[in-house]
Amino acid sequence: MEFQQPQKNHTQKRSNNKTPSGNQSFHSKQKPTSTQQQQQQLEEEQQQTPPPPGIPTFRDEFLPCRRHLDPEGTFLPTSDWVQVDGTLALTSLEELVMSIENILYEELEHGVIDLEALWNPQQQGETVPLLPIQDTDGTNDDDNVVSPHFRIQAAHLMLSPFGRPTGWHLKLSNPSMVHALITRAESKKRVHVAWKMVLVKEYHPPTAAAAAETETEAPTAAKDGNAVQTTTTITNHINGFLVDNTMVRFENCPESLTEEHLRYLLSRYELARFGPTVMQWEGQTAQGKRHRMFVARFHDATWARAAVREKQDLPVGSRRLRLIQYPNQRLLEEKEQVQEEQQQQELHQKTA
Repeated sequence: MEFQQPQKNHTQKRSNNKTPSGNQSFHSKQKPTSTQQQQQQLEEEQQQTPPPPGIPTFRDEFLPCRRHLDPEGTFLPTSDWVQVDGTLALTSLEELVMSIENILYEELEHGVIDLEALWNPQQQGETVPLLPIQDTDGTNDDDNVVSPHFRIQAAHLMLSPFGRPTGWHLKLSNPSMVHALITRAESKKRVHVAWKMVLVKEYHPPTAAAAAETETEAPTAAKDGNAVQTTTTITNHINGFLVDNTMVRFENCPESLTEEHLRYLLSRYELARFGPTVMQWEGQTAQGKRHRMFVARFHDATWARAAVREKQDLPVGSRRLRLIQYPNQRLLEEKEQVQEEQQQQELHQKTA
């Protein structure tokens, strides 16, 4: 018995030595609760502290969506015009409209931010308002009618100093669609017209006063007895050189070719009944460089196509003529543009 007593004491000591380890394991189980409390405290502090300067804070008032997303007005578009650069010289109006409208309709299905819609993020939530896909103006009872937001309102051709198409100015339905098209062009999908990738940026058309000032300083070419603007980038907004599919340009012309000679070569075709029929292009670059080129006006597009088909590569002197038919355009009338400028000025005064 005396020999067994120390063993009991020894076991008790060993058991006493185990109790701290048991307490340590108990405390180790409580450690996750302490970390959770620390995380909760950090979240509460983050909620109380103001956001860093890079993150926008929405105001508690009803304003156009653009005023909340871009308070300083630095990156969101304000115009409903875009400039499309890099299109093929032979791109037709139908091909351009089909390519761009298909892209805009696809973006409209994915969701386009309505920049002009009234929005209060504090009361309505931070989900931005979107343009409707269906036509909800109340004039049509059919729910399957697609909204016309993806339609192109006007398409104006841009010409180089030598009369060659370099791109288009397109008027969309609103700046929201302009923002959607620019965002698409900057993404991985890009914007393609036919098979060629093009560049898209916002465009602000010149006012009537600015166009009138540049007209007197630029070289001029005759059209219907009037002088029209032919600058490095020719637009059709008010004083532009209005081309269409009834007009054909003649390139690679020799110095001996004159308007009378070219009119004689086109004598079997029906030319325009009013105004000049054959004109020498007077455009030039800022450095004064010129190319001898002529533009012929036909009665309609069929006569123009016939001339291009039959007179292509016609030898004149030591050169062969190159004939290119201009594409048609979807022009914006001068009165509509003046009204549009007034509406933009009123909108700018309201949002300023």
